[in-house]
Amino acid sequence: MSHPIASLLPVFAAALLLAACWADVATRRIPDSLPAALVLLGLGQAVLAGGFLAASIAGLGSLLAGWVLWKRGLLGGGDVKLLAGAATIAGPAGLPALAFGTAVLGGVLALPFLL
Repeated sequence: MSHPIASLLPVFAAALLLAACWADVATRRIPDSLPAALVLLGLGQAVLAGGFLAASIAGLGSLLAGWVLWKRGLLGGGDVKLLAGAATIAGPAGLPALAFGTAVLGGVLALPFLL
């Protein structure tokens, strides 16, 4: 049986991601508190589901991959932290969908800046 608060975790995650999106579009910066809250939320979710190690590996692996992209000038630092937080929530099984969704939505968000 799942914990009653587990059903609220996706709502909190979506709110944090929307706040990060808003901040990024409005100021071109993502406050550190938003990715940190995503990581804590993801780890809390993982503790409730019994997948703490898997969630930690997904988050840390995404942070490392994002760091490489940041060093090459392909991602911003806030994007890397946000990706790590989202990956912690998604876990290893959700990483392909997260990567695809991030690429598509990131492209859509980038269009106005390119135009």
